[in-house]
Amino acid sequence: MRLSAITLIALLPLAAQAHGNIDTTYVDCTGGKGCRCTMPDVIAAEVAVVLGEDAINPDASDMILLRDGSGLRWSRLTPDQADATYGGDGVCPIELFPPVVPQDGMWVGTVRTSAITGCPAQFDEMIPAMTADMVISKKIAWNGRFDPARFSSDPDSPFVAWEELSPNIFSGALVLPSQSAALTVDGRLSASLTSEEAAVATMRLRIGMGGNGAAGALLASAGLTDCRVTAQYDFRRTGP
Repeated sequence: MRLSAITLIALLPLAAQAHGNIDTTYVDCTGGKGCRCTMPDVIAAEVAVVLGEDAINPDASDMILLRDGSGLRWSRLTPDQADATYGGDGVCPIELFPPVVPQDGMWVGTVRTSAITGCPAQFDEMIPAMTADMVISKKIAWNGRFDPARFSSDPDSPFVAWEELSPNIFSGALVLPSQSAALTVDGRLSASLTSEEAAVATMRLRIGMGGNGAAGALLASAGLTDCRVTAQYDFRRTGP
């Protein structure tokens, strides 16, 4: 059975403890939808053995330990840069061990930032309604596990299909009805539990042309060639 690199690191003997620990982040980008970032407690000499290096990398404390389809290596990318490079939304929170369990109680969600680019002017009025579904003030019983669907006004709604990337990190996609050949709508979401009482989420919505022709020309005249909306949310537990 093949051991993962991080497991191999954990099993290596601690013969080189004199070299001390390194403050580095292990970034696993093999899933194809962004990365998972963790903070293992490892020794520089151990990592050198795993990577087949003759000496400890002197810059290790300023680099991440990156795993992708080509293997394991040091990288000067930040965790967020790596996540964006490998298909994520550019946000890679450091996971805690064991997985964080959110506390039951009253949670409040607010829009931290929102951005609208390439959209008709009337969207300035429409966007607040489009992003308001995750602006909440509600009691949540988590049943011992994080589930971003519970932030929605209707947790059982099929409007978003969530995929668990780790116990504290989810990726989501808007479930939309059949679309015309001329107009395309795509919505991507991410949600991360950052502590027992806090979480963050991002929604990216794109409305654009699916083709040319008369319908495409009409959409272009309406300013819907490439309309993009981004909303970021903060969620916090405010009481029992």
